[in-house]
Amino acid sequence: MGDKLGVALQAGIDIPVNDKGLAFSLDAKRYFLRPTATWYAGATPVLKTRHTLDPWVISAGVAFRF
Repeated sequence: MGDKLGVALQAGIDIPVNDKGLAFSLDAKRYFLRPTATWYAGATPVLKTRHTLDPWVISAGVAFRF
């Protein structure tokens, strides 16, 4: 697998639940990756493939600030 620089976008929000520091957290990320994989037979490259990986990662959680 080759090394290559990718890009990610992120957006999130913390929603306060009460005045004691409790909050609800939402976050969404989108990654843009284009890795290249090469398979070898000895020192000879046999197969080279390029992939497009653009996953969304969505998370939610509870936060407490003190």
